[in-house]
Amino acid sequence: MNRQEKICIVFLIPAATVMASFLSPALGLLQDYFMVSKSTLSSVVTYYLAGCLLSQPLWGATGKKIGKVRSIRLGVGTALLGSLFLITGWYIHYFTLFVSGRFLIGFGLSAHLVCGFAVVKERLPPASQRNFFTLITVIFTVGTYSSMMLSGFMAQHYSLGAVVACYLPVCLALLVPAWCLSEDEKHFKKEAAPKLLLQSNTLFLTVMFSLTLAITTLIAYMYAFYAPLIATHNFGLQPQAYSIYSFFTLFFLLLGSFIYPRLAQVMSELALCISGLVFILCANILLLALYSSALLTVNSMFLSFYLMNFVLGAIYPAATLLALEFNPCKLTAATIMNLIKMGVPIVALYLSSRLFQDSIHSFAYTVLGYAGVCLLFLLALQYQKKNFTIA
Repeated sequence: MNRQEKICIVFLIPAATVMASFLSPALGLLQDYFMVSKSTLSSVVTYYLAGCLLSQPLWGATGKKIGKVRSIRLGVGTALLGSLFLITGWYIHYFTLFVSGRFLIGFGLSAHLVCGFAVVKERLPPASQRNFFTLITVIFTVGTYSSMMLSGFMAQHYSLGAVVACYLPVCLALLVPAWCLSEDEKHFKKEAAPKLLLQSNTLFLTVMFSLTLAITTLIAYMYAFYAPLIATHNFGLQPQAYSIYSFFTLFFLLLGSFIYPRLAQVMSELALCISGLVFILCANILLLALYSSALLTVNSMFLSFYLMNFVLGAIYPAATLLALEFNPCKLTAATIMNLIKMGVPIVALYLSSRLFQDSIHSFAYTVLGYAGVCLLFLLALQYQKKNFTIA
């Protein structure tokens, strides 16, 4: 993989996540504009994730049939169509058409996740993959929170329509890296298969580590939906102020991703994921304790979010590396990984918005429950003295 291809992949893979959270600071304005309830408003996020989820098997099959690069280009075209639906739905004040556009954008951009990760695993030498996944984590972080800060600024100083209209030029801009990516399907030939110190069912391992990876998307999308509502309704923050608070999350995610390569030298990826889940549990317990005792302030709330994102910066590359490693077909592994990574937040958002009336309880209890279950599974693997270090 040459430098041009690396640059293209770095911009294409995070696009789905960046576009998912771009509307986050404007969710309160969207609720007022369309005059919908909180549970109905959640479809802005869940429809997008549903598009990503349902398209995973399709893009996996399409990638095998017409090639991964052509599938990425087809995905950009689908996202462009979705952006037109989105803008039209906003203009004519039709919420169903608006969320249908979100669905199509998520459907199209998920091709970058499935096929992009497969391209990296197949074309990049194994020695370079750990650092490259760290770089992708950085771009995910910078892109997501920069876009949220931009949309918050636009929502407050311009209009909601300006935020919605941005989807079209962004999707058009993605055509550039999609067409610059080489269609050459020659894979990097490994001199020797990586030595895995565990022999077990590859599907089970792919699913298990994909579920662990899903804690990153669960927190990201739960944060994207609930944080602006909490900031607005509980603390009276304006969209731009919320965006500034969220932008600082960027630095904690970056710090976690930069620390990951150093941690990986002294501990296994499995141990790193276990430690990260324990840290996340502690951060949510702190959040609930402060809220229950009426001591929660906007600063302490965002501090708990910052601590969680610090850990996610390290969990993301570690869990991604493990989820893609054990299945010999990287396109299949990427499909399973992204199917789970996108499916978990959909279920979490749906259940949390209906089981809990309070937004802080919806966020904290959902994250606590999921992180606790993942931790139990990983501890069971650790108890069996399985070492998942990749030699």
